[in-house]
Formats: sequence, C-alpha cells, structure tokens
Amino acid sequence: MIAPRRQCGVIIMAAILDDRGRWQADPSARIAQTASQLRGLVDAGVGDPFQFAGPNERVPLAAVRYWEDTIAAQGPVINGRAKLELGDDGRMFLNIEPSDGSPTIKVEVEGTPVIASGFPPERIPGTPRNMTPEKALGDVKKVLDGILADPATPRELKTRVQAAQRELEPLSGVRQGRTSREQDLAKARKILGRYGLERAVHDGSGDAHQMLLAGEKWYQMRSAAPGRVFLGDEANLTSLDPKATNDWVIAGTGGTGVSAAEIILAGNPAARVSMVGRDAPAGLLEHDQFQALLKAHADPQTVAAIASAGGPPIDASGSDGRLSVVFGVDLAAPTRTNRTYRAAAGTPDGYDPRRNNPFVGGGYVAAIGREGQLPPMVAEMVAAAKRKGLLQEALPLFDADDQYIGYRVRILDARGNTVQSMDVTGAASRFMPWEMLPQGISDPVRAEMRAKVEAASDLDAPPESGNFDGGFVSSATQAARYGRHRRKPSGP
Repeated sequence: MIAPRRQCGVIIMAAILDDRGRWQADPSARIAQTASQLRGLVDAGVGDPFQFAGPNERVPLAAVRYWEDTIAAQGPVINGRAKLELGDDGRMFLNIEPSDGSPTIKVEVEGTPVIASGFPPERIPGTPRNMTPEKALGDVKKVLDGILADPATPRELKTRVQAAQRELEPLSGVRQGRTSREQDLAKARKILGRYGLERAVHDGSGDAHQMLLAGEKWYQMRSAAPGRVFLGDEANLTSLDPKATNDWVIAGTGGTGVSAAEIILAGNPAARVSMVGRDAPAGLLEHDQFQALLKAHADPQTVAAIASAGGPPIDASGSDGRLSVVFGVDLAAPTRTNRTYRAAAGTPDGYDPRRNNPFVGGGYVAAIGREGQLPPMVAEMVAAAKRKGLLQEALPLFDADDQYIGYRVRILDARGNTVQSMDVTGAASRFMPWEMLPQGISDPVRAEMRAKVEAASDLDAPPESGNFDGGFVSSATQAARYGRHRRKPSGP
C-alpha cells in the first residue's frame, strides 16, 4: 500500500499496488496449511478458512486468492510492478508499470509507504554466511576507496581504481529480474579483472570476493539452462515446467523445498525428486503437507531417514517411491557436468550411484534460505540515498502492546532530519537489517530489540502450529496489528 500520493496536483489518500505474485502465480491446488492451522485469519480480518475446508484439510489456494482479491478490491488498486525513486530534491516518486501493458505511471509519494513484498531474495548457492550481493558490492567499493585514500598508492593504480569505480557505480546487486543480482556480481568481477584489481579485493574482503565468484558461477549456470535451474521461490511459481527433466534435485529441506517437490511430483508423473540438506527444520517432520508427500512418494530409504530423525511413522505402502529425502548433507554450490547437476559429492548410503543418486539430477532447485536484507524496492532507495550522500537507518516498530509489527527505514540528511521513510511489514520484516540500527543505540538496547523481534516469531508462529513467522497467517496477523497501530493518532 502506498499512502498518500500526489498525481497531477491531486492528492489520492491511499492505493494498493499488487504484482499478483506468490499465491496468484502458485500452481499448487492447496496451501500447505489446514483450516485449523489458518484459523488465525479470522481474527486478522482476512476470512474464515472453515468455509472452504474441514479442520484437518488443507485449504484450497483458490480461497487464498479470493481473500486477497476481495481485500485489494476494497480500495484503489493497481495490478502491476513499481520502483521507488529518490529525486535530487529529496522527494519520493513511484514509477508504476501496470500489468495490462499501459504506459508507466509516475506519482509522487507523500507520507510513509508500506512495503509488504514478501520474503527477501533467497541465497545464491556458494554465498558466504551474512553476505548478500548488495553488501558484497558495497564492500568492494570500500576496498577501492581505501586504495585511493592511501597516500602511498601509485598514481597509475589510482587511475585504474577510479576507472573501475566509474564502471561499478551502476551495479547494486538488487534483484530487478530473474538474474540481475548474479549478473551484477559477474560484471563486477569482470571489471575488477580488467583493471587488475581482483587480488586487492580478495585480500581486502575475502567474503565479498567469494560472493562475486558464487554470483558469477550461478549466473553462468542459470543462463546455460534457464528452464532447469531455479531458486526455490521461482520453483513455486508457474515459471517452472516440471516436465523439463525427469530427475530434479532440491537443495534445502525447508517449506519452500517441500512445496517445490510437491509441484514437480504432481506436474510430472515420471519425475523423481530428491531433497537434500543438513537437517529437518523445526516442525517439518510433523507437517501435514510433508507427511502427505511422504505417504504418496517416499522411497524406503526416506522412510528410514524420517524415522531416524525422530519423525512419526509413515505408512508408505501405497507410495510410488519417487521422492528421496537425505539429511546430514552440508550443501555447497552445485556443480554441472554436461546436462546434469550435482548438489553434493558421492552417493548417500543405500543408493546405487549408477542408477539412482539423489545428489544428481537434470534439474536443480536452490532453496537454501535467505540472509537478512532489504526488500528490493527499499534496497534501491537506500542505494540511491548513498549515492546522494544521505544517511540511512532502520528501527523495529512495536505497537502499544509491545508486539513487533515491522521496521521503518529512514533516509536522513547530514543533520539527522528525515528526508523520506518506508515501512516494511510481512515476511520481509522477519529479516530485520540489524546493521542499519542507529549508531547511538547502546548494546543492551540492541540486545533487547533483537530479543523482542525473535520472541515475536515464536509468538506469531510456534512450530507446533504448522506455520512459520513469514507465512500467510503470521503475516496477516502482523498486518492487522500494524494497521490498527497506524490508524491510531499516536501511530507511526
């Protein structure tokens, strides 16, 4: 929701911009949760799941789309995508690209827009921990700035650094398309190589350099086979054709990977799917969606693996054996040989490496989690602010009951005055950018903030509920709290 905004001198108090992604684009027949697990939607004002399914039945995805469309249609709504823009005079603009192909609409945003764009982008395979494409490129630029600031740096080297900086300037690492993040990383490495600066970056920031290598490798892999290499979020959308290959490897054993496996197995009766990862996330083994998938498709080795992990007994007597789940695997970046992809070295115990190796497949899905990072729309604004010499900070937001309702990003001038602000709620807000907290906040206060945000995750989505903190119910509950808080005179 963007509120308020100005167009042609007329103030429009509020509008909803909907890209019609996620649930509108998900090919699944049902959401992962049952009606009982979605009962929190009633109090959140979204809808009553028991109107569409029994207590222990998974709710049809058509019901989710109905609820979302009904709410969106209650106010001014535009179906399409948008980018925020920071003007030279500090004003904020929204460039809207309607999905019907009509011309771009540019409006001025007055007030604080609310960004609820879903989960931040997933990790690129091979990414160092606590590293993102945006941070890597920022660290690269810091290393180059340090070279220029050193009075002992030879003039010839400074000339090369300055030339590289000019070419690196447009690269942000922010997701703007299917391969934009990794493409920026690949371009950055090429620029550094062209000016003989890659070793300096490697020595100055090893993690940033590793991020460049991972991005370049992932970009090459995706470009070579765009129909067979995906991130987990993409595999949950209509962009994936399950019949592109009959052997799929999913790196990751979380909910995103489970949904991808369900989509592939349902969409290709000849497909074999393997899910590999370190362990079973909390709540996975007992989850209704996962249990149904195991009952219908688990092979004998998987039945044994689930039992060893402490999961409930599985009646796989009617299983077709097309699903393998392997725990205890430390995932690295995949390797590609000819037209196959390998998620890990060797072969799991109990499998024939020549006939059925769960680590190898003709298609690869990376569902390995996310790092704390800003939503792309907000990240672009922060990057623009940095280029203009403005400051940026982020603070968690709590309502009158001290419940976490999201976080606010502020862009500040040199005196600390707010130039613009943006609120982030929903799934994206569960990845609070702690490194952006104002420097004046003491360590005890920082620790208290973190504890309150982490407690909110457990409160909004305890593992036994079958939900997770960035899921549909918890996001709806948080949005309802945020809306009530903002409508109050004392709200943000």
